[in-house]
Amino acid sequence: MKPGPPPKDAAWPWLLFLLWILGTPLLGVLWFSYGFALAGGQATNRQLSQICGYAMLIVGFGAPMLGLLLALASRRRSATIVFTLALVTVAVLWARLALHK
Repeated sequence: MKPGPPPKDAAWPWLLFLLWILGTPLLGVLWFSYGFALAGGQATNRQLSQICGYAMLIVGFGAPMLGLLLALASRRRSATIVFTLALVTVAVLWARLALHK
């Protein structure tokens, strides 16, 4: 008995994409706002700033990879294309940042 095709109305790829597109910048703003200090002063909330920074990195790099793996597993072509483009964009930007001197 072969498994049937995945349901066409599943919204997980687009919800994960929205989490990635909206969540990463939001966590970045929180990271900056809680860790901002002028002229050597103390940060507003250093621990929360670090947590937001780590969460931003996890969401920023983890959501496209998780989305691509789930899209490949569920054989969703459009989601595979979207998350592949997202990963290629992140990789190119990361490489440009790493090679910039």
